[in-house]
Amino acid sequence: MPSLDPALVRRVLGRDHSHTDAEREAEYIGSLIGQRLSSWSTERAQTVPPEAHDLVARLSALESPRPSST
Repeated sequence: MPSLDPALVRRVLGRDHSHTDAEREAEYIGSLIGQRLSSWSTERAQTVPPEAHDLVARLSALESPRPSST
């Protein structure tokens, strides 16, 4: 996007708090969740305990739709 001001991009994407333990932990957990989401397939059925149904539904909604194979 050549029309964006580089200073604006740096300001928006800049991270000045990543040195905290909490931020590093959040990034790590986020990367684990992302890896798990990207490895899910609509063909595989996962057993989900009832108490996790809401969480699984919210996390699944983050995954981009897959093109249909038909």
